[in-house]
Amino acid sequence: GEILVAKIHDEYSKIVDKVQVRIITDEAQLAEPLEEARKIYRERDERIGKMTDEDVDTVYSCILCVPKGQEIILPNGSFQSVENLFDEASFESVLSLNSHDFQAQPVEELFLNPAPSKLMRITLSNGNSLTLTPNHSVLVDGKENLKWLEALDLKIDDWLICPLTTTIDEGRGKDPYVVDFLSPEIKIYDEDVLSFLKKSILRKYGTIGKGACQLGIDYQKLRQALRIGQKIARRRLSLKEVRSICEKLAISWDEFKTRIGELGIGKR
Repeated sequence: GEILVAKIHDEYSKIVDKVQVRIITDEAQLAEPLEEARKIYRERDERIGKMTDEDVDTVYSCILCVPKGQEIILPNGSFQSVENLFDEASFESVLSLNSHDFQAQPVEELFLNPAPSKLMRITLSNGNSLTLTPNHSVLVDGKENLKWLEALDLKIDDWLICPLTTTIDEGRGKDPYVVDFLSPEIKIYDEDVLSFLKKSILRKYGTIGKGACQLGIDYQKLRQALRIGQKIARRRLSLKEVRSICEKLAISWDEFKTRIGELGIGKR
């Protein structure tokens, strides 16, 4: 298993962040994954069979196609339409779901291609909708675990993973940020933001202990969350807790939230 993981990372490090290997030794259990693999290879062979010389870069490089008008989340939590992202080269990273964490990921390449003749419009149970290319992958809650499916393979009653709230009120007069649409229990992992918060607490209260008492947060949790730079397992502060801290420290939440570049789904 370790050899397979190392080989995939070596060959596909630009597009693969994490690899999970499951070795099956029971021949009776091989039928389903084998057919799934054959389906993927058949689709690949069909695409290659229709290729021209001009298509080579697109076929082998385009792994995430987004139609005009769709919005991308930037590391600072703001939204940018994909066409503006293409035009403004200053945006070098986007906010991406990496395993179970939200992290800033660099944009390696951008391709501007003619839209396919057909796009897919997916309507969710909450009334929101997505417009995607048929080969765009979305995260689905499967029977055993989360899995990525191409939009073309989605079925009615599939459960898509999305933020707790997804409706954007364009009339608010403020730029929307991703933290406004996430569960308040999402944890903050951004060390620069936590460092700023720690300095602000010490400046006002003198010690973390006094700060925890005044802020109404468990001392051990606050102390562990503000252990900046330590790689050991740490308890994390949620968006709800940090917003409350900002209010008590007279820090503008609308300004503070724009600094947050790394979020996660922590258990504690």
